[in-house]
Amino acid sequence: MLSKPTSFFICFLISFLCFLGSFSLTWADSLEELKEALQADDIEVAWRAVDAIPQKVSPQQREETVKVLMRALKKEWARCAGDIRQSIAIQLAAINAKEAIPALLELIREKKNIEHECAE
Repeated sequence: MLSKPTSFFICFLISFLCFLGSFSLTWADSLEELKEALQADDIEVAWRAVDAIPQKVSPQQREETVKVLMRALKKEWARCAGDIRQSIAIQLAAINAKEAIPALLELIREKKNIEHECAE
């Protein structure tokens, strides 16, 4: 028979793992929404999707998220291109995506706008 502290710890651990699992599934759905938002031309939707990226995701989801964001860096946005690229760069830094550094440097070399240009 298990002691009370052991039972409590097991219940806590199971609850925590369920929470992490649901969080991971939620981000999987959001990752699809992120892809759609960044493929569309609505800058407001794209901003919200980029800002909603959690800083803690599974390694597989992180890898896919970084790929999606790096593709969006190269996109020619109709307006506010610097703003969305800046938001993307901030999120890449937040998830410690060092592999994105060459793509960010390429933006600078190509003289793509990476600074705030739209009114808030």
